[in-house]
Amino acid sequence: METDGAKIGDLTGHELIGEGGCGAVFRVKDESGNALALKIFDDASVNRDLLDKTTRRLKAGDWPDGVLPVISSDLRGAPAYRLM
Repeated sequence: METDGAKIGDLTGHELIGEGGCGAVFRVKDESGNALALKIFDDASVNRDLLDKTTRRLKAGDWPDGVLPVISSDLRGAPAYRLM
């Protein structure tokens, strides 16, 4: 999948689910055809250090109900993203 010129894995599809103050979420599929959510963060709206810290805290414990587990993420790259 191409996003602002950056390739993010071997994802296909890019159906916009929604946009908000921190970025946009897209419905994508991985190479096996599994449906996933891809959150692309707006650089001007997010604190990358805080995103990284909260992701590490969630990974260290159990994921709360209603929170999708993060499959992969790159919060330092361009664009910053989470794949859930």
